[in-house]
Order: sequence, then C-alpha cells, then structure tokens
Amino acid sequence: MFVDYGEQLPGVPMPDKLFEIEGLTCGDLSKSALLITHYHGDHIGRIAELPPELPIFMGKISKEIALERLGYMSSVNEQQHSMAERLESVKIFAPGEQFSFGEFRIMPVVIDHSAFDAYAFRIDVERLKVFHTGDFLTHGFRSGKLPQVIENSVGEVDYVVCEATNVNRLETAIMSESELQNPPYGILDFDDDINYGSEEMVEMLPALNLGAHLFGHIHAQHGVKTINGTVFSNGAVMNCDYTNLHIPNLIEIQNAETHTTSSR
Repeated sequence: MFVDYGEQLPGVPMPDKLFEIEGLTCGDLSKSALLITHYHGDHIGRIAELPPELPIFMGKISKEIALERLGYMSSVNEQQHSMAERLESVKIFAPGEQFSFGEFRIMPVVIDHSAFDAYAFRIDVERLKVFHTGDFLTHGFRSGKLPQVIENSVGEVDYVVCEATNVNRLETAIMSESELQNPPYGILDFDDDINYGSEEMVEMLPALNLGAHLFGHIHAQHGVKTINGTVFSNGAVMNCDYTNLHIPNLIEIQNAETHTTSSR
C-alpha cells in the first residue's frame, strides 16, 4: 500500500529518470494500490507516470477539484492532459467510511489542511496498525480538534508515518490561517473606525513580490486596489449587514501582467 506520488516542491531538483519502485511503478502490481491524501501537486503530480492497471483512491471532492483545475490546464502541456486522463479512472472513498483493498482495511480521516477534502489514513493489515498523517496543520481553523480526531478515528497504532514539510525550516514564522486571510494593515481593512489588517503581513509583502493578494473578512471594504504593482482584492462575499451579496472581483492574468475588471 502506497500513499501519494507527486512532484518535488519548487526549488528542489527534479530527477532525470522515472523511479523504479517494485509494486508501484514496475513489477507485480496485483496486490498494490495508491492512496492520495489531497490534490496538491507534490502529492498527486506524477500519477500519470504510473501503470494504468494500478488502482488509485482519493476523496470524491478532492478528485472533482483536481479534474476542474486540470480542465483548464490540459491545453498547457501534454503532462497536464495525461494527468486529467489518469484522474478519470481514480476510485473515490468517503470520509470516515472504512474500505478494503485485499488484506488492507483503510479508514480515511479528514484532516485540517489548506487543501479542501484532505485526508490522513489509518491502515490495518492483519495485526498491524499504521497511521499516515497526510499534510496537516496545527495553526488552521480546525486544528484545535486534531487530538479529538486522532482519539476518535485513529486510536492506538503500531507505527506513525508523519509528513514533515517544515521540519528543516526552524526559522520560519508560522502564521495562523486566520491571519493569512486577513488584509494587510491599511489596505481595504477599515471599518468601525479601525484598521483590522495585519501589520505582520505588511512587513512580509516586499519580500513576497506578489502579483496579487487575495483576502476577505472586512465586508465594508470589498473591492480592488493596485499598489506598487500588486493587486489587492478584498473578496468579502456579503455586505456589512449580511443581507446582500457583493459583485465578485475578477482578476485576469495575461502575459504575466495582472489586470483587474469586475464581473457579475
């Protein structure tokens, strides 16, 4: 049983040749399967290279999101087109519903992550119990429930396979999901005579060199503003008294230049 088969993260050298992994990319595949935790490229980005007879499983909504994205990207290059074709044959599972493959019993556990419909897995085979954490957040909107999720859906196991994206980033400052979705201080953040934006976000902006910064929360400041080449979009959906919907902001990117228009 394998979990995820994706691309390297940006900045990490890509291998020149395909991996040769017995039971996954070559050899006897009759007892093998691949579980996908979520649709980010470093978890799913190379499944088109896998043999077509290898069963792949992922969450229903996660698959739909990946197919929608690849529907736009398929015209970019052959790799994206091949990914979309491979995804069509991927089988789906439901959150919290155990399913079996051969001797394996798999429990998909919804986990807090920046990707919607992301999963961890409890995998049982004979007397062995393994917990694969998937990518998970400890600073997200639902992270406070992580111990309860593990207690209720996972329990005691023999082995834990843990994602460790930030294990070598000891100096990296971690911002909560709520903080990341706030506007920068002084930019489309004013209501009730208060600037609700993040001063820390303002300090980060010069180094990030963003083409566009998308946020919400401050309903009174819905709109778009361009400052020093960066498009700032407050896409708050509701108006201040929650009785009406704002017209969505549409940001079009053409030839690496960012243009803004409004769309109904």
